[in-house]
Amino acid sequence: KYPNVYRSNEAGMAFLPMMFAGIFVAMLVATMIYAKGYEGGAGVAEGARFGFLLAVFIVCVFVGVNYATLNINKKITGMLAVAGFFEWVVAGIVIGLVYQPDAAAARRRAAV
Repeated sequence: KYPNVYRSNEAGMAFLPMMFAGIFVAMLVATMIYAKGYEGGAGVAEGARFGFLLAVFIVCVFVGVNYATLNINKKITGMLAVAGFFEWVVAGIVIGLVYQPDAAAARRRAAV
């Protein structure tokens, strides 16, 4: 239905390493942001809060840009928004479950 929106499968395969590298860097940065904003709560709750905020940011920025610049309809845009939202909430929860704060940093936070 939208033949001029994306690259063909053959051409797109060449860009996959760059896509995966970008996702990896984004996840490292998201983890660093999480660590800076960590408030000492339970991993799932902290991760879900962080994932929700990051998801709202991502959806507002990227889905809006994609709708404005790609040849897609509102249904596809909505699907991108829903998928992106849940993707980042889950990513936040995973970060929250995996993250182990540094004991010295936790003591410094408690002293403030």
